[in-house]
Amino acid sequence: MKNLLLVAIAAVLFVACSKKNNPAPSSALTGKWYVITDTIKEYQDNALTEVDTVKSNRTDYVQFNADKTGTVLNNGVLSNFTYTYSGNTIIISIPQTASNGTAKAPLIQTVTINTLTPSNLAVASVVTIDFGTGIIFKETENESFEK
Repeated sequence: MKNLLLVAIAAVLFVACSKKNNPAPSSALTGKWYVITDTIKEYQDNALTEVDTVKSNRTDYVQFNADKTGTVLNNGVLSNFTYTYSGNTIIISIPQTASNGTAKAPLIQTVTINTLTPSNLAVASVVTIDFGTGIIFKETENESFEK
């Protein structure tokens, strides 16, 4: 789940800009963004069960390409993705493969951009899962990046 959220946060790098003097979202987001901090909060039935904040050594990153493809390096694992953006929302699609090698439905992650400057990016995402057993799991993630 943490790998997916990293990708999602990376996707958040695109932000809508006005058509005046602001750079185009693709130019602001395009490039390699290194993870600086990552805070994950987990909830079960709306009760906070865990908080984990990690400071990165600038090895993990998200790369947004101008052609709406990208890569993410998280704990030594490199993954590819595609993305779209609208306003301050990035939607990331991560291909998935079953253990037998057949393609599965992609993982879709929606990320909200809180800050986007030429050198800093901050994103947030929320994942909620209803296991159908009466237990609701929710995970919030806030990440900051630097170019």
